[in-house]
Amino acid sequence: MVIPEGVIEIAPGVFGSMKEITSVSIPDSVKRIGNTEKQFNITGGSFHGCSKLKKVNIPDSVVYIMPHSFLTGKGLVEVDISTRKLLQLGSYEIFYIFNGPVGKLLDKRLKEEGPRFKEECCEQGICWSCSAPLDTKSDRKCKICGVKLH
Repeated sequence: MVIPEGVIEIAPGVFGSMKEITSVSIPDSVKRIGNTEKQFNITGGSFHGCSKLKKVNIPDSVVYIMPHSFLTGKGLVEVDISTRKLLQLGSYEIFYIFNGPVGKLLDKRLKEEGPRFKEECCEQGICWSCSAPLDTKSDRKCKICGVKLH
């Protein structure tokens, strides 16, 4: 399934339990998977129960992923997601968004790649979170997004 360019939000439960979905390609126009206003529950995730879902890409443009969005009921789903996005989500959120085995794999990747990615970004003079330019000698926090740099 390819979500069309121009879509900004994938609504909660919109693809829930659709057994025919095997992969999802999300365009850079998408900012939210689920929404922050809706009272969510375990079956309210956008792709909850899509038991044949095996592959999904999540672009860096996505700023919010509702808990339980990718609880598919199956073990392993290949998730194409950047280290930058994993750092922004953090370990706690990863486990509430994905199945346990997927969450463990992504958390392991976050722990392995995250520190190196942060360091490389700072060396290049860009914020790891929002890509804003930095003065790495004096900045301890990004002036744009406020994230701690070191």
